[in-house]
Amino acid sequence: MFRSESNHLYFSGPTGDDVLPVVAALHNLVHKQGYKDVILDFQRSGYLDPKFMLPLVATARLYRIEKVDFELVEPEDLQSARMLQNTNWAHLIWPEKYDARDDRNQMHLSAILGVPKREVSFERPGIFVMGVRALVALHEVEVLVDRFLP
Repeated sequence: MFRSESNHLYFSGPTGDDVLPVVAALHNLVHKQGYKDVILDFQRSGYLDPKFMLPLVATARLYRIEKVDFELVEPEDLQSARMLQNTNWAHLIWPEKYDARDDRNQMHLSAILGVPKREVSFERPGIFVMGVRALVALHEVEVLVDRFLP
């Protein structure tokens, strides 16, 4: 569950897997209300479902192309807070604050950012790829887990 107040999105309880209302709220904040900075507040959230988080991260990355800044408020729940960082979601949303974890994380599948062949934005749709990277038998294997079509 989430609610929106000015440029602040508050999440409470487990995220579930329905990200579309949050994507719609972000569109409203950025394109209708004109905010160029958005705060994603997970302080009271519970389990962060990857089916929810990967599209949210991809959406945030698209808005970053449009010069929208994001900040995160980490969950009070320590397990969820660690997951936000260890999966690389925090870095992909707010790279100015969080270091990348893609090469040194062996306990979680870290999200990575696929480089599009051309610039992708809401005005120039294309396929924006989010995936995960894992170390398997000393070889790096990329596994595509989600595509975001703007």
